[in-house]
Amino acid sequence: SVSLRAKWEGTPIVLEAAEFLADEDSTKFWEYVHSVQTGGAFAGSGTCWSKTIGTASRNLSHDLTKMLRTFLSIRHYSAKLEMYRSMAQIPEDACCWTQMGSFI
Repeated sequence: SVSLRAKWEGTPIVLEAAEFLADEDSTKFWEYVHSVQTGGAFAGSGTCWSKTIGTASRNLSHDLTKMLRTFLSIRHYSAKLEMYRSMAQIPEDACCWTQMGSFI
């Protein structure tokens, strides 16, 4: 058993699935984004986990679906999403930006 605590809050599983699909195939990524945006992907009952897996795996092979489940369960894309979030907080008037001393 392994436990790891990050310096940031958990990232949404829906976004982590999107990152997985973006790495696999841009067409599948955009189909997923469209499904999430229209709201049809998350209508009805079920957990966020099962709805995310169901929506993201619609056009994936069995093996890629298993890989998606693994990547989501170990929060593989969490650090990448946190990087995007902190980059989005760059002050608008800054021409250059760096953050020192924030190594994991």
